[in-house]
Amino acid sequence: MQRDQARTRFVKRVTDSRPTGFDRYVEDLLRIESALADAGPRGIAGTISYMNLISRYPRETEAIALELGTTVLEPLDDERIDEVLGDRLRLASERLFRESRVAGEFGGTD
Repeated sequence: MQRDQARTRFVKRVTDSRPTGFDRYVEDLLRIESALADAGPRGIAGTISYMNLISRYPRETEAIALELGTTVLEPLDDERIDEVLGDRLRLASERLFRESRVAGEFGGTD
């Protein structure tokens, strides 16, 4: 049954070479394969689980990703990161300015 769930030749070869029955290694490979094939938004728990799997099986993950034609980790969107960082810095600066004006009304600012 596990061989039927496999999407890549790599995982099919592994399942053929292992004894039948429950096998944690094959189950983890199927999870990696599914995560890479169905790449979409993950929550925090899903991301932590995925990162744990790929760190446990780095060679297998690379082989599966290569066969699926995808990447292991999504590339970072540097422009979006810069935009969010700029917003955070601007908001912090505005908050600091407001707080210093309020503190100035009651005495000195330290």
